[in-house]
Amino acid sequence: MSTQDITKPFRFMDLPTELRLMIYKRLPRQIKHTEFRYVGSLFENTVDSTVILVTRHLPVAIMRTSRQVHDEAYTIVTSLIQKFVTESQPRVIGHDTHLYALLVLKWLIPNEREAYLAGQAYRVSDVVQRLDLQPWSSERSRAIAMFMGQATLATKAGTRGWNGIIATVRFADLNDPALGSRLYPHSRSNQGVPIFTSSEASLRSPPPGSFEGKTMPHIERDFMLVHALNGEIKVTPENVPQRPDCPKFFKTGEWKLENCMSQEVWAGEWLPSS
Repeated sequence: MSTQDITKPFRFMDLPTELRLMIYKRLPRQIKHTEFRYVGSLFENTVDSTVILVTRHLPVAIMRTSRQVHDEAYTIVTSLIQKFVTESQPRVIGHDTHLYALLVLKWLIPNEREAYLAGQAYRVSDVVQRLDLQPWSSERSRAIAMFMGQATLATKAGTRGWNGIIATVRFADLNDPALGSRLYPHSRSNQGVPIFTSSEASLRSPPPGSFEGKTMPHIERDFMLVHALNGEIKVTPENVPQRPDCPKFFKTGEWKLENCMSQEVWAGEWLPSS
């Protein structure tokens, strides 16, 4: 093959229509992890907290190739975005002692939801500027804005209702004797699991007057745990999350974890694409 053949542009539009449609259906889906760090003050507490945001990406630049490609791909790509991105539950990974950042997200998302419903511009760059993410042009800022957008637009499968529930995986040292009091600060009963750790229990509600009339997202009560020896977070295919057996803990004080997802689901829906 000559150098001229190698550098010659591929004539995509010369492909049969059936093949082009197959390519649109097989656009690569990607999952990315981005750290969201909050450093500041919350209710007179000095906070330095980081969680991992799970975002989903579907490259759609091919639709800008030409009007014909746009028209051919539009229905297919719109369906892919709906199934892979819009109907995907927002997901966050963090350590059980670092959930202040999750609380901050819970307060920021209603503002973005309100902006969307009010018809404000909703490109990634618009979200970046509203959140005042610095530097504006960085990949990290854009990824945080994409998470906020996906959490704002998330819908329940088959409906138009907002899926305002954030699924969480929490890494925790199961040998830590204080773990139970952090995860379930109020309770010796199984009638509802508190969302935040004991130090955050007083922060479950937003500051008075800050979000009156706004629908707040919920943190999934049936959270999942991964054992983190000495507090070390290792997000690997082998560390599949499990759900804690709350009644067992309340009765005996011992941790019992139950399988709640397969390794395939963990790797395919939570871990970053290779």
